[in-house]
Amino acid sequence: MNVLFRTNYAVTDKGWLATWKAKKNMPTIYQYGSNGTMVSPNYPSNYDSYDEQVYQISVAYGMQVNMTIDDFRTETRFDYLNIYNSTLQSNSTLVATYVFILY
Repeated sequence: MNVLFRTNYAVTDKGWLATWKAKKNMPTIYQYGSNGTMVSPNYPSNYDSYDEQVYQISVAYGMQVNMTIDDFRTETRFDYLNIYNSTLQSNSTLVATYVFILY
């Protein structure tokens, strides 16, 4: 999995917090694996303008990553978090884009 957080020059905000864990591809009763936490730069303080941080998650063969976004606050419509299905952004598929929308 490859995660890209990109900001522009304007407003900054608190950022985001995500947790992840590896789980078996095949459904089983017992699931073994690793887990971790990722945060945007300076979280929970505001991230900087023009930040572009790449995060890579690799898990053992036969495992997949299950990610949960626990907190997400960025500049509305302009700063975003992309999640790809591979550690190589050029060879992977975009599976999710998170953008903060304030209604």
